[in-house]
Amino acid sequence: MRTWHEIRGFPLAIRLLLVNQLGVNAGFYLLIPFLAVHLGDNLGMSAAVVGIVLGVRNLSQQGLFLIGGSAADRLGARGVIIAGCAIRTVGFALFALGDGLPVLLAASVLSGVAGALFNPAVRTYLSQEAGERRAEAFALFHVFATTGALVSPLLGPALLLVGFRASALTAAAIFALLTVAQAMVLPARDVPPATSAVTADWREAVGNRAPNRPGGRPTAPDARPTVTASTSWPAAPPEKQVRRDHLGTRPGRPPLPAGPARGIGPAGDGLGIVLVTHDLDTAAQAERIVVLDGGEVVEEGTGEQILNAPSHPFTVALLGASTRRGAAVRP
Repeated sequence: MRTWHEIRGFPLAIRLLLVNQLGVNAGFYLLIPFLAVHLGDNLGMSAAVVGIVLGVRNLSQQGLFLIGGSAADRLGARGVIIAGCAIRTVGFALFALGDGLPVLLAASVLSGVAGALFNPAVRTYLSQEAGERRAEAFALFHVFATTGALVSPLLGPALLLVGFRASALTAAAIFALLTVAQAMVLPARDVPPATSAVTADWREAVGNRAPNRPGGRPTAPDARPTVTASTSWPAAPPEKQVRRDHLGTRPGRPPLPAGPARGIGPAGDGLGIVLVTHDLDTAAQAERIVVLDGGEVVEEGTGEQILNAPSHPFTVALLGASTRRGAAVRP
């Protein structure tokens, strides 16, 4: 019930895009998994020809996502979504009606180009329309997509009892309905003028790299220390010092300069460290400690106060279960 409540909280355009993705996957998996069998068994094509037809479809889609994304940016996501669904309607209909290799290759190209158009465009439109609820929208988007992928293989074999053409025409009809629904429901949005050439956008995408960790391994945008206790260590021994090149940075910020962190905190250069840890030896280095239980703050205070005179029962139990209890706050 909560999921349905969340869905109803979105604008009609987003709800349609969720249903659209269910229909896209349902229509796709009604046809594509059975296409090789149709080409080989029903049409008597060789394995090489079957591979060419399927490969052309994959290349036309996965190889042209840059084109689809650029089209959505410059022409508007709505028009690209509608065009993609309309083109796939034609492509799937050709699979149903055509027996010759030229027609089947044309169907493969059309259905692949269609996917290259509407896949990035749908995600662009969803991101723009969802606003602050973008994460929820994409989570539901993938739920609907997975549901469509699960349902259609159950329906496909039943349609194959009638024949491959029945399955392909059903898939084409699904995309035709989606085309009409999106043309009627999706509101048009103003498209801001492009400020750079398409090739410049592609170079920017190719050159976009995450900062590297020491040793050259890429760092994910959120792979940075989580922090719960702040401290300054102006005179920490070498083995306790933290190197700045071991600290992640927030996305969009330059990495911190490498080198030993001498004088971290108010006594140093204005930097601080906050750590989330279960290691009380580490926590003992902190000037202030925050104790969390199930994500809720239960106690906060100086390191000496928390470790030597805790007041909350959870903190008392936590320290009592550790051999660290009773040790000095500072080494």
